[in-house]
Amino acid sequence: MPGLPDPPLPGRSAELATLRSAVHAAGRGVSRVVLVAGPAGAGKTVLVDHLARTVRDAFTVLRVAPSPPPRPFALTGQVLAAGASGPTGRPFGDRTRSTLAAGAELASLLGRLQDERPVLLWIDDAHAADLESLRALGFTLLRQYTERVLTVICTRDAERTVWDTGLAFLAPEVERVELAERPTSALRAAGAYGCPAPHARQGERPPAGAQERPAPGRGRLAGPRTKPGAEPRTEPRTEPGAGPSAEPRTEPGAEPREPCSVAGEIRRLVADGRGREALRLFGQALLLPYGPDRDEALGLLSLAEARDERARVYLRRAREGFEAAGELHRAGDVACDVGVVESALGLAREAVDSSLFAMRHAGDEAKRARALANLAHGHALDGGPAKGLRHLDELPRTPASAPAAYTDLLIQRGMLRSLAGDLTGALTDLDAAARRRMSGAPRMGTVSALAHSVWCHFFLGDRQRAFRTLAVAHDTARTMGRPADAFALHCAGAALHAFGGRFGDARAEFAAAHGLGSWADSSSPQLFLAVAEALVEFPAGDHARVVELLDGANAPARDVRSRLYASRYVPLLGVSHVRLGDLAGARSALRVLESFEELGALLPVSVLWLRGAMAARSGDTQGAVGAYRAALAVPPDGGDPVLHKALVEQDLGALHLATGDTVRARRHLRAAERRFAGMGAEPFRERCRSLLSEAPQPACPRETVREIWGTLSERERNIAGLVARGWTNREIAAEQYLSVKTVEYHLANVYAKLGVADRRRLRDLVQSHIHGWS
Repeated sequence: MPGLPDPPLPGRSAELATLRSAVHAAGRGVSRVVLVAGPAGAGKTVLVDHLARTVRDAFTVLRVAPSPPPRPFALTGQVLAAGASGPTGRPFGDRTRSTLAAGAELASLLGRLQDERPVLLWIDDAHAADLESLRALGFTLLRQYTERVLTVICTRDAERTVWDTGLAFLAPEVERVELAERPTSALRAAGAYGCPAPHARQGERPPAGAQERPAPGRGRLAGPRTKPGAEPRTEPRTEPGAGPSAEPRTEPGAEPREPCSVAGEIRRLVADGRGREALRLFGQALLLPYGPDRDEALGLLSLAEARDERARVYLRRAREGFEAAGELHRAGDVACDVGVVESALGLAREAVDSSLFAMRHAGDEAKRARALANLAHGHALDGGPAKGLRHLDELPRTPASAPAAYTDLLIQRGMLRSLAGDLTGALTDLDAAARRRMSGAPRMGTVSALAHSVWCHFFLGDRQRAFRTLAVAHDTARTMGRPADAFALHCAGAALHAFGGRFGDARAEFAAAHGLGSWADSSSPQLFLAVAEALVEFPAGDHARVVELLDGANAPARDVRSRLYASRYVPLLGVSHVRLGDLAGARSALRVLESFEELGALLPVSVLWLRGAMAARSGDTQGAVGAYRAALAVPPDGGDPVLHKALVEQDLGALHLATGDTVRARRHLRAAERRFAGMGAEPFRERCRSLLSEAPQPACPRETVREIWGTLSERERNIAGLVARGWTNREIAAEQYLSVKTVEYHLANVYAKLGVADRRRLRDLVQSHIHGWS
């Protein structure tokens, strides 16, 4: 009868209560995600349709279901079309090939709609949707915190949908409603991804120190648990809706696995970097007999989930169990994995101890090599990157001559080299290690190698190559990465976008990183989130926010990793202190930088940049100019840190402008502008242009030109002289035995130093003022 509420669904009162609770939360401004899972015919659509009809007067309801065949971004287009006001006439399906852009468009749509009233976004039959749209949806959900949006996803294949959308990283915020016959076993209630606590024996409690959190995709509705004191049943896990006597789930065409083969398969998949595949065996790992094999399997799965604290507890217990049984080789293998986790957690001494044990007892060369990598990382945490590198002296200098088993060592050396300032040496190691993933070598650290390569290219001033490497890293992380890998890549992406002036994209990347970082169960994300946000705010000019973020991160008592990664953020912290007039804070940052051993040009340039900024702020113009010039003159050992030198050149130009020396001011500001233009650093390029507009073009006295000419290198003077004679770059390259690009590089430096804009002005200047000088 019209006007009367719909009758309640029989037998679905609990499920409706969950959905209505989510509706109330979304109405109050707290976004919610509910996964409704069950086999065909379980009533998923009927249940959510009942909910939609009861809230349609208060909510904007967007219902979409995939249409076969699944084309890329087809479902995304359906949502955008459903939310558009009136007919648009635009093809939504294939108009974008970027998950990031599609996710941002979805977020923009939902943000606009929820300003008017709450939104119910209903994705029906998500198991049939295209993968690109599911990833875009996951990106959108990671950005939602206080929006008035309730997202309900109906699916037959909960496991696939959880991982394709990234809902695993939203737990425990995701609520799950199962429309299937409730199992009688606590193990079956846990499912392959939904173990409320990793234990199954009567009276067994979670290991000490492990956090009892829901696993990905389960959320607050984790299902029934075993009553205290009751003997839990251990029948095999079955598909939703199947009876208690159904056969255990196996892969299509595969034989049911024996317990020992399950543990071995998990070891192999995790070692190969295929953690997501390994997680599909979570339910079978729970059925393993209690002992070190089971502890090792659950520890490795926790490691694949980025649950490092829980992984450490399980793996240490497995090592102790193998050691007590006299299986020292197995104990050594597990100790290697323990060292990996302890290094990630910043436990330097514990990582060193575990690695030394693994090096003595591990059963194969690859494990011992990884243990040596962990040993170097542990020492680096304690004493800086250079200290860690000293433990890798026996590794061949040429990566190609290192055995395949040493791939993890190459990654570790490349990472420590990049943090110590040897950028080109780091790229040599990291590129070689990343290429080996195609030749069957272990792929545990492939994404890490690519992530550190991104930072090397960034500091070398090649943002385009950094972006290309970042795209490859994202593709690799989707197939073999951990959540922590994707987290690190989003942090790097935020910095790259911010230094290019794309602050909207930068903050979207940071929001994605924040969503992934909240999933980890250790303190490790906090330092990297602070650094990522500071790298967004520095080019935006918010130095107060940079100091607020990094002053806490720069305390080793809070995070021991702060010393290891100091070269990436302490220079920005020190200069921001100077910009705010806090010389005491700047001196503290300078002491940190000066305490490191220099292995390349990056650290010396950073130290001199900060010294120059402090001298300029205190009124010592001569000292500031000397420090800035010394920074620009640092030889490019280990790669020329183009980004840092451009920042130094900009500050030197601004200092000359403030003292009235417009000739030198224009020379340095033009040089800085060219550097920034080459790397696409638009915020800093605009700053240079603004300062140049304040510096009028003066007549350049003959004495000043002669003084500047004397600062040119012999190579630069030769090239300038040949340009004055009318030679082309190709002719100069042949005469000087150089490449054309090298000639262009030297010529750009000559233009910047002499303050000219093109070849004609350079020719006139040389012929009128400089001709005949030595």
